[in-house]
Amino acid sequence: MSISRLFQRARELERQRREIIHLEVGQLDLPISKVIKGLTPKAYSPYVDINGIAQLRESISEYCSNVQGIDVSPNEILVTPGGRFAIYATMVGCLGPNDAALVLDPSWPGYIECAEVARVKLQRVPTYLENGWVPDLIALEARIRSAKLLILNYPNNPTGKILDEDVFEAVQDMARKYKVLLLRDEAYVDYNFRGDKLPPLDLSNSVSVFTFSKSFAMAGFRLGFTIADAKTISRLSKVHSAVMTCVNEYSQRAGIIALRDKTILKRNANILRKRIAIAASLLKDFGLSFYYPEGGMYLFARVEKKGFDSLKFANHILEQDGVALVPGAAFGPYPEFLRISLGTSTPKIIRGLKILGKALE
Repeated sequence: MSISRLFQRARELERQRREIIHLEVGQLDLPISKVIKGLTPKAYSPYVDINGIAQLRESISEYCSNVQGIDVSPNEILVTPGGRFAIYATMVGCLGPNDAALVLDPSWPGYIECAEVARVKLQRVPTYLENGWVPDLIALEARIRSAKLLILNYPNNPTGKILDEDVFEAVQDMARKYKVLLLRDEAYVDYNFRGDKLPPLDLSNSVSVFTFSKSFAMAGFRLGFTIADAKTISRLSKVHSAVMTCVNEYSQRAGIIALRDKTILKRNANILRKRIAIAASLLKDFGLSFYYPEGGMYLFARVEKKGFDSLKFANHILEQDGVALVPGAAFGPYPEFLRISLGTSTPKIIRGLKILGKALE
């Protein structure tokens, strides 16, 4: 069952007046700026620059410099309707039909969905809890030789893993050696609890995707951006223009306001860090095994019961107990795992996890 289908079923149950605790979808309940709430959509109705209004791209360039420590020109930025579309546009714009792409599992199911529509062959390279979710570089090199694209997502959804600098550099060097494009999904870049800066960008062989949905809790605005060299931005812009024309100006103006807020990123990160600590303590009490997240907004926990079927369990706990969780099988060959999203309020997280603990007894 996909995350979107599970979320839809949870919504159906809510329409039946059932109370559902949402621990499945990566949607934050955190407040947005009051200034954003005061924007009037009707005031922004014309078509705008395909690549994004200049003021927003300049604001993104400043964010990259001031927050992430990287220098990016506005001409190397494409504003997109969320991060998912940017991933799809990269596959369509930079790969041909049946070209091979690699992703390190466990991985967000959206990569597979985008690859299927783009007619790209997505191949999966597993990592394991026992190894701290660190990729086996020898196994990766054996697979990367025949690929055109490698997807990296750190902090990782669902594990919260962050690659150490030496491992990341080894992967990046490998991609250069075999002329493989790196697609860096930076959705959770602002939820890095180790305090690391974003690894340096090599625009000659990478496309980096960011989203306002996570960092700024603006999922419904459908706003993201992509960083790449000017040639690649041009290719992605053609896909964007053909499918979307442009991102609506209202969302882009909201993005400018969000980027001006000097407190929101730190506030949101602190809230998630506290939620992770509370959830991790409860899961440990229930006997679940997991890698303590170094970033992101999820816990990916293994149920230590022989033959545990996370898909069957997720369906049961949703229908019977009103708790929505994502089965590990959605992220790769991990049927004994569950992903727990910490996007909802702390009291609901505690209540939902206590229900989970009882259901596992």
